[in-house]
Amino acid sequence: MEHIKLFYPGLNDCENYRIPSIINTDKGTLIAAIYARVDRAGDNPNNIDKYIRRSMDNGETWEPVQVLVDYPDRGDDGSAACDPAMVQDKETGTIWMIFNHTPAGIGLWNSKPGVGFDKNGYRLLFDPEGNEYTLRENGKVFDSKGQQTDFLVEENGDVVKDNNVIGNIYLKEGPLLEARTSFLQAIKSDDDGLTWSKPIDLNPQVKEEWMGFIGAGPGIGIQITRGKYAGRLVFPIYYNNRQRGHMSCCVIYSDDHGKTWKRGQSPNDGRK
Repeated sequence: MEHIKLFYPGLNDCENYRIPSIINTDKGTLIAAIYARVDRAGDNPNNIDKYIRRSMDNGETWEPVQVLVDYPDRGDDGSAACDPAMVQDKETGTIWMIFNHTPAGIGLWNSKPGVGFDKNGYRLLFDPEGNEYTLRENGKVFDSKGQQTDFLVEENGDVVKDNNVIGNIYLKEGPLLEARTSFLQAIKSDDDGLTWSKPIDLNPQVKEEWMGFIGAGPGIGIQITRGKYAGRLVFPIYYNNRQRGHMSCCVIYSDDHGKTWKRGQSPNDGRK
């Protein structure tokens, strides 16, 4: 047996790697994903990115690192994308990866309860005084009374006012910040892992207001191939239960090739 180092300290100027995931696509491509702790070895809060490497020859050689998700800032002030899990939809060819995103300063144990979105699916933002805003189409920001403000939020999270960048919603401090909680997100590839979508937020579909942390059960998902639920995509996840100090696990699943997702029951449901 030959050992091949796919991810190691110093590769791509990254300090530490953990939590691997690997799949073999229907085209015979190996895709290895990893949790890249860029500046230091610790868990989040930390600057953590999502990397992959691809092999077209059964692992004999590997392409350079692709950085799929890179939220802003560095070290303890960096926001994170953690714990990859992948599966390929054999009916459509789409490759899905889910992971957990936390804003700067937030990790497993200090994620506040909440979904981070309002009932209409708009991302919630908060100013330093705790006033609530919603991020809507085309980066427009509305206050709690439904009035449009002078703020705009760009695709990378930058907050713009009077044509000047004055902050970023993913940081630890700033004029407008996203909720201080955890976000379950997904990205997808329709070209065998060559290119990937922007993060897709799953919280509005699978997270409850009483949950604090929510994250992917890292590794791989599955697709059911036989019976009543043939074609269903399934990923394991875990989250804080109502007691906050304990963790629960369950699965999320999609019966429409990833257009929508639902959360299954947990073994902890109903326990005292």
